[in-house]
Amino acid sequence: MDLPADYEGMALFVKIVEYGSLSAAGRALGLPKATLSRRLTALEHRLGTPLLHRNTRSLALTDAGRTYFGRCAPLVAEVEAAEAEMRERTATPSGLVRLTAAVSFGQRVLAPLVFAFLDRYPAVRMELEFTDRRVPLIEEGFDLAVRMGALEDSELRARRLMTVARHLVATPTYLERAGTLASPEDLRTHRCIVVTDQRDTWSFVGPEGEVSVPVCWQLSARSTLTVYEAVLAHQGIALLPDYLIGDDLASGSVVKLLDGFHPPTIDATALFPRSRTTAAATRALLEFLVEKLAR
Repeated sequence: MDLPADYEGMALFVKIVEYGSLSAAGRALGLPKATLSRRLTALEHRLGTPLLHRNTRSLALTDAGRTYFGRCAPLVAEVEAAEAEMRERTATPSGLVRLTAAVSFGQRVLAPLVFAFLDRYPAVRMELEFTDRRVPLIEEGFDLAVRMGALEDSELRARRLMTVARHLVATPTYLERAGTLASPEDLRTHRCIVVTDQRDTWSFVGPEGEVSVPVCWQLSARSTLTVYEAVLAHQGIALLPDYLIGDDLASGSVVKLLDGFHPPTIDATALFPRSRTTAAATRALLEFLVEKLAR
């Protein structure tokens, strides 16, 4: 592999062009104008062609200089990004990280992990927004979002955190009043409580494959926590994630329905802006969540 014999000279040439003059580049880089002029002349001598037309007031690219700049500028940007990333990797995580997630997953799963993360990295500050609104990360300045289920196409980077099981549940009190279920088709005659964007049909994987049933819903809510509270109030049947109802199943305050029919699992995924580098604190939080939730 052939490497440039004078990378520094090439990088200085790119900076001179970007800043528009030797004087401006010298001030930005902390180098004397004479040093930049001498390095530029040496680069032109090595390449065998002038790169800039320059006088005391202005400079302009020659045809060769325009071609050389077009090739070199992306290389210099990549090297700068790589060095910045390495500096971030060795830096102690600090500063502000803004995280958003759905209310139920945020409060039940993420909040305890964030507390443990802050104990590990006391120089980090966290701003949490748990909301069932789909927050636009870049527009609102968030560093990280955790989303449940299928992802929309976007320019964001994604990393899966965990797989979440869901269960069809109701309280014994509701079932005593309304009767139990023998098959998914029985849902047509029961009161269902649904999350707003999942209210058309419910799907299950059963002994003979996947089956989908139209939902006869009486209450729809955007928040999974509201659906959960409605179930505990004996309002009907709902599909709820295991992280929300684990204690209720153990105590018997809610029961699973339709043994042999299982709702599809959903993924919890971290999303973050697609940039050249990710701040050390954000990267540390992401790795911490991956480590803890993988268990």
